[in-house]
Amino acid sequence: MQALFDRLCPPWSLPEQLNYAHRNMLPRLQVVIRRDEIYDFASLERMALRVELSHDAATRYRAPPAPEKSLFPDLAYRPPKKNPRTPVVAAAGFSASGNTNNRRGNRFEAGSSAPPATATTDAASATSASSIKCWNCEKTGHRARECKETRRLYCYRCGAADVTIRNCPKCSGNGEAGR
Repeated sequence: MQALFDRLCPPWSLPEQLNYAHRNMLPRLQVVIRRDEIYDFASLERMALRVELSHDAATRYRAPPAPEKSLFPDLAYRPPKKNPRTPVVAAAGFSASGNTNNRRGNRFEAGSSAPPATATTDAASATSASSIKCWNCEKTGHRARECKETRRLYCYRCGAADVTIRNCPKCSGNGEAGR
């Protein structure tokens, strides 16, 4: 390319030559190599070589084989599972969105039930049933959203029964008012 630029009459300046060379590069090189990063042909060649090497490495990449086809299946790569994390047991009865119509923040009144959440229910079923404790009836084996008992009021900060956080003597700062 330099030989062609040397034959031009009148000769082009170095910035004009670099602009022309950059304009005529492959589009995938133009995206990676910015024109303001090039100050001579040596820097252009060095950057283009680096981009070409990375492109070649990317095209030669092979995904790891399936664990069944691996030499040592127990040591083979296994992609992470896409299941969401299991929710905390104490908060299993609360919905993530809450109730926007209720200004006081009481998500559950006595006798109401939580709407089923499919993603949370799937993740919840993965946990063993014997380790789950319902905060509503305090029995093991199920979560509060599956509880057949009527909903009871519950302070979600300290766990006090029959109160909400708003009127809890321990959490609301109204300890003296409750006496």
